[in-house]
Amino acid sequence: MISQLLNRDVTKLFTLMLFVFGICFRAYTQSNSDNHDIKIIVPKSSTIQVAGDNSASIVLAPQLPDDAGKPLDFEASVNNSLWLNYSAVSQEGKNIYVSIADGDLPDGIGLTVNASTSDNVGDGNLGKSEGPITLSTVNQALVKGITTCFTGEGTNKGRQLAYELVSINQYQFINATPNATITVCYTITD
Repeated sequence: MISQLLNRDVTKLFTLMLFVFGICFRAYTQSNSDNHDIKIIVPKSSTIQVAGDNSASIVLAPQLPDDAGKPLDFEASVNNSLWLNYSAVSQEGKNIYVSIADGDLPDGIGLTVNASTSDNVGDGNLGKSEGPITLSTVNQALVKGITTCFTGEGTNKGRQLAYELVSINQYQFINATPNATITVCYTITD
């Protein structure tokens, strides 16, 4: 019977020691750390601008023939003084569209635009130029497949825009036009 009482006292003592040790350990570990969450948000975005000498309108005119019997020379009517700058944050393919927003081209004359790439600036996926586009009032894709990127800002950065007047195989409809002004609009999809 003495051994039973002794076993019971030892069990109570062992249980009491475990309880005290657990409280001390828990109290020690609670005061040394804390944590919180940080929510990170990277919003989708897309911006676009035309850079260059925007103080004056671009003037394009075919060169008059030097000799009788020759046509107007449209090869000399090129302007590449503007640059298309853009930034995008998205893994969905974005496109840049171009159209004539206001005004009319003279009969028999078309206007093309090409967006070449500058090799020394920007980063990311700048997309692929669709080559020369003959402008109209309908939006047409000029650059396709843009994802997160930036072109750099200003002239000599991004895509150089090359405008060119062309005869659209209706030479008989070309008429002298002193001042036909059009507005070209660029749009990047969201």
